[in-house]
Amino acid sequence: VNPSAFSGAAVELVMDVTSQQIYFRVNDTLNDAAKLMRSDFLKNISIPEFYFDPLFDVSDYVYGGEDLKVTDFLAPGLITGFALGVSITLTAVNLILERKCGLFDRSWVAGVSVLEVISSQMLMFSFLALLQAIIMSVTAIYVVDVVRKGSVALVILLAFMMEACGVTLGLVLSAYIQFEDTALQVTVGLMFPILLIGGVLWPLQSLDSWLRTISHLTPITYPTEAI
Repeated sequence: VNPSAFSGAAVELVMDVTSQQIYFRVNDTLNDAAKLMRSDFLKNISIPEFYFDPLFDVSDYVYGGEDLKVTDFLAPGLITGFALGVSITLTAVNLILERKCGLFDRSWVAGVSVLEVISSQMLMFSFLALLQAIIMSVTAIYVVDVVRKGSVALVILLAFMMEACGVTLGLVLSAYIQFEDTALQVTVGLMFPILLIGGVLWPLQSLDSWLRTISHLTPITYPTEAI
């Protein structure tokens, strides 16, 4: 075979840069494979290496590209993480303080039912959650200039759902915790492992299979992947 027939030959690739860590890992593996082919295979068949330089040619990207910033990969996890953590803390601490100052006792005396109190708290914190979700999403997309593929309204909806989840969990915590300092400590203890295994700091594919199974049970995993 005439070696010149291989001139310009390359494997054309379409890469996905949804996860920067995975992209770098795949890129390193392809470079190692190309070096191995040049050092062993091409020498055995007496074909010069420059005919296969480069061996792999990235022609297009499914999502993103090499110009993406670190913030583009961290923004989804930060949005969902802050939404969940802040809403848990605000709800739990606020309800504990209201109980300590006697607001609930005065409400019972005034004839307010438990359902009315819980409904009012849910309504108030849901409004605050929606406002915070809008501010976070708009800031990330239009101020920080994070790359977006899809509807801004869906990003806001996912952030609001995380806020609603945090409000619900905050209500549960406030029913069992007596002091606001304890509520803060419990919130930190809950959020730290969720951030570690929820796909915020590194891709889920890098986790062991049993940890990946647990990560799918956390409230932050699917919204982060969706955003």
